[in-house]
Amino acid sequence: MKEKIKGIKSKILKIDNLIVGIFILIAVSVFAFDAIISANDELWNFSNVYKMSYGETIYEACNVIVTPLFFYIGQIIFKILGANYFSFRIYNLLLYSILYFLLYRLFKKLTLSKLKAFTYLILIYFFTCTCILIGANYNILAFIFVIVEILYNLDTKEKKSEPLMQGLIMFLVFMSKQNIGLLYILGIIIISILNKTNIKNIFKQIAVFILFIGLYLLGLFFNGNLYNFINYTVLGLLEFGNKNTLVDSYIIIFIAEIALLVGIIIYCKKHRENVPVDIRKRIIILNSFSIMMLFNAYPIFNKAHIILSSIFSFVAIVYFIDSALFKELNNKYINRTMVALDFISMIIILILGLILNTSYIKNIRNNNFEPYFGGIMINQNEVQNVANYIMKQKEKNIEVIIISYKASLYNNI
Repeated sequence: MKEKIKGIKSKILKIDNLIVGIFILIAVSVFAFDAIISANDELWNFSNVYKMSYGETIYEACNVIVTPLFFYIGQIIFKILGANYFSFRIYNLLLYSILYFLLYRLFKKLTLSKLKAFTYLILIYFFTCTCILIGANYNILAFIFVIVEILYNLDTKEKKSEPLMQGLIMFLVFMSKQNIGLLYILGIIIISILNKTNIKNIFKQIAVFILFIGLYLLGLFFNGNLYNFINYTVLGLLEFGNKNTLVDSYIIIFIAEIALLVGIIIYCKKHRENVPVDIRKRIIILNSFSIMMLFNAYPIFNKAHIILSSIFSFVAIVYFIDSALFKELNNKYINRTMVALDFISMIIILILGLILNTSYIKNIRNNNFEPYFGGIMINQNEVQNVANYIMKQKEKNIEVIIISYKASLYNNI
């Protein structure tokens, strides 16, 4: 019997990526679909991708203050699946699923066991799952590329630097969201200084990054869209930051995380004899990126932004506790406890998924309300009535200007 159990366990461990990938898709779907359409960030992002899918040009007819990669990818998805809210929720499902899967790979890369990697992934999921309700967004796309770079940096094998690939990743992070791109570059520089690596490689990466940016800007120039791009992504972002600063009680968590991450780096530097070189280098890589990514919460230091920006901090803190403080605590009782917690968590997630997705299917069964098919709208009649009024006035050559944060709900129709 024991041999059979060991055989099953061995087979499962060999296909862990497939099993975890399927589980992640199910877990993300719990919150990826069953969300009510309202005048929020998701609607803003959807509206701009929707306009682009019908031929509008970003930065001309689309009020976008971040760099455009998220919207270009969304435009492709809309062309393939259809321009509606269901396609946008699929985009949301894909982004968060890739994010969580890369986090699982990251935990394994940190030389943790597959069981620990999965347990810590579930903890991150419960910590961040409400962010999935926010919908597909450029922050998650940028974080995906940041994790790809961290995975590359954590490879402890001696190898030639690859400035072309790393410069391309730098470009993709920047093109997902410009301020995360700048924070990412600062993180790379800090890591190079603290780990005493070759600074020339950083300059090579930045040179490749500048080359790609230059080519993109050249394309914008020839298309007559360069001024609009700079106006929105530089001046517009600065204006947004100056006029929309929000600080609530969650700023305490932000400050505490910064202090803890810096404290961990100082601890590793002062207690070299207790922390092996390879673990120390990994901690410096993780913490440097984590500190920088926390500042992505600026200028809105509220619950959602701080939780989202704390994903990397969670990984860094968990890894420090596991590898540097409690590295000896690795016995069968702890493993059995993890297995039990994982099993209970999976049951909870599956039940939640069944309940919420059944509710979602029921809510949209008779909803053919374009472009909001696939979304749950509780004020559909109001939206349709306002849209009809606008179109009737348009037939009479009367311009209707909507001064409301709900304007996109009507204008999309």
